[in-house]
This record gives sequence, C-alpha cells and structure tokens, in this order.
Amino acid sequence: MRATVSFDTINMETGNLARQFMPKRHEVSSRIGTNIFSIQNYDDFNFKAFTPQRTFEKWVAIEVEAIDNMPESMEAFTFS
Repeated sequence: MRATVSFDTINMETGNLARQFMPKRHEVSSRIGTNIFSIQNYDDFNFKAFTPQRTFEKWVAIEVEAIDNMPESMEAFTFS
C-alpha cells in the first residue's frame, strides 16, 4: 500500500499507512516470509531543490511470489 507524503508529514502518514496495511497483510496469498518493508520512492527527486513540503511515495509492503490475485486495496511495487 502507498501514500503520497512529504518530509513534514512522513511520521504521521507512515503510521496511518501501517495501520491500514497491517490488518490486511494476511489477505495476500502469495506472501514470502514475515518481513514488512518501509519503502520511500523518490523517483526523480531533486535534493538540491529540497523543501519539507516536497512530496514522494511512501510504501508499506511485503514480499510476494507473484502479483496476481492481490487484494483490491493493494498494489504492486516492483524493484528493477
């Protein structure tokens, strides 16, 4: 699951995201292990133009064998 956050809201939003994710993690049938990952995806983030209001994606995730048959409220984050 993901949310758009900024540096000045990340602590509050990470907690909200985790509270949404944790009860639903058991709905994923192809789960691998028990680890839970906290991922920050900055894409083309320009750190030279940093402001606390700059937004990026915050993910709470688990590792899966396959991304088919995922719960409707979740989406896939693929490392490349």
